[in-house]
Amino acid sequence: MARFLLTSTWQVPTTADDLWPVLWDVEAWPAWWPYVTSSRVVADGDGLGHGRRTHLVFRTPLGYRLSFGVEVVTIRPPFLVEARVAGQLAGRGRWELRPTAGGVATDITWDVETRRPWMRALSPVAAPVFRAAHGHVMAAGERGLVGVMDGSAPAAG
Repeated sequence: MARFLLTSTWQVPTTADDLWPVLWDVEAWPAWWPYVTSSRVVADGDGLGHGRRTHLVFRTPLGYRLSFGVEVVTIRPPFLVEARVAGQLAGRGRWELRPTAGGVATDITWDVETRRPWMRALSPVAAPVFRAAHGHVMAAGERGLVGVMDGSAPAAG
C-alpha cells in the first residue's frame, strides 16, 4: 500500500471571509497555483456545496501528473471543507481555515493512497521524494495565493 498523510499550513494575510471565495473558485486555481494544470467543477452539489465534484490535474516538479476527483462531503463556509478523493489518488482531503494575528492559517491535510502502479511499486524507497514533491507543490500554491490576496500578483480568473 502506498498511503500518504500529507499536511501543510498556508499563512495568508487576509480574512477567512475574503479567502473563502478565492479557494472555492477551483476553476481559477491554475491562474495562481503553478502546478495545477487543470481544474474544473463537474457537478455543483447542493446550494451550500455538499456533493460538489471537481476534477483536478497536478503536474509535479518531478514531471509526472496526478489526476483525481474531489467530492465535498462536509462544508462549513468560510472555515472548513472535507472531501472524498478518487482517481490516481484515493482517500480524503481537508481544508480548514482559522484566524490568526497575521491573517488566516489554512491547514490542509491529504490522507491518500496513490493508485498509479509505478508509484505504488516505488513508494517503499521513493516516499521521501514524493513527499518533497508534494511540499514543493504546496509551497508554490501558498506563494501564489498570498500574491493574489495581498495584491502583489494578478487576481485569478
